[in-house]
Amino acid sequence: MARYNDIAAQKRVLVVDDDVDFALPELCTVLEEDGYHVTGANNSKEALKRLREAPFQVLLTDMKMPLMNGLELAAAASRYDPFVVPIVVTEFATMDMAIGAMRRGVFDFVPKDTGHKGIVAAVERAVSHWNLRWSRSLKDIAPAKVLLVRAPGSDRRFYGWLHERPDFEVVRVESLGEALKKLTQGDLDLVVSELYLDDSFGLATLSTLLKTAGSIPVVVIGRDVGQETASWALERGTADYLVTDGLTGPIFASRLKHAIDRHRLLNKVRDYAGEIRASSLHHLRIVEGYADPMVVLNGSQEVLFVNPAAERLYGTPVQQLVGTQYHSFPEVGQSMEFELDRADKKKCIAEMRTTKVAWEGEDTAFLVALRDV
Repeated sequence: MARYNDIAAQKRVLVVDDDVDFALPELCTVLEEDGYHVTGANNSKEALKRLREAPFQVLLTDMKMPLMNGLELAAAASRYDPFVVPIVVTEFATMDMAIGAMRRGVFDFVPKDTGHKGIVAAVERAVSHWNLRWSRSLKDIAPAKVLLVRAPGSDRRFYGWLHERPDFEVVRVESLGEALKKLTQGDLDLVVSELYLDDSFGLATLSTLLKTAGSIPVVVIGRDVGQETASWALERGTADYLVTDGLTGPIFASRLKHAIDRHRLLNKVRDYAGEIRASSLHHLRIVEGYADPMVVLNGSQEVLFVNPAAERLYGTPVQQLVGTQYHSFPEVGQSMEFELDRADKKKCIAEMRTTKVAWEGEDTAFLVALRDV
């Protein structure tokens, strides 16, 4: 991970293109004027050499090149550097390119005719994506930041375990007022609080902490006050209620670690859902701009999306196609021919091919590529 520390605050882009007139040096100059640190490469072999030597946030590559095309280079680059975000620039997009881009994890597909402005915009999105992934990775390996709220003079032996363990970074305060200030100042993973403090007592302490902590989990330490109080606390979102009697250091640390891990797992699930939505948007952008007619179906064969080329092939507006039912389509990886049901009743035979894709809100989705034969 140390390999990436020096570039986290930079915007490092590797530009790969054998067309010197297009990418080198003009595109490099445009990116540098926008504050990017740019390195150029004239072919895939040189690009992989650069990736071995130093990390980059973005790989911006032309589609058509000798040795490897842009999709092949994107796949190879991710083996050298799993964090690098690939963007492929192409003059003319086809269905095979779209499917290849989705399968190889290409972040964006940009037509050359968008010019430097469109390419720079894609690079900006890719750098933001890299920064998000990097911050998540740091979060996973960093010590958990714990806010310990304890009454003055309260020196329970199990508290010492928090300071001894390298996976906890503890900030200690002795009043609710101090705790509320800390909650608004820093990035915390967990709040651990006693209920009886100098400026707050009982469940009122917990209620205020929960309201201010937001999504940060709160663990309560208290006396055995009965099932009703503990249930009240847990029903209102407390991550755990620990009774002090018999609580040992190892058990205390283990319960806190469990609360932190559970919170991080929930965040990862939310992040994954966000990535699925982002992936759908990327796929949408890729599919929408392709010359080949393409349709996206859900697992029930209902039409979710139609690109402009498919709209022209069917001779039917998108609004009338979305939501309709496909009666048949080939198995993934296979092809078939069928007669299109065009609005103008003209006979049209099309070849159909299918591949599975990720699509927002769908457990199963298929990209259907059509070709007028």
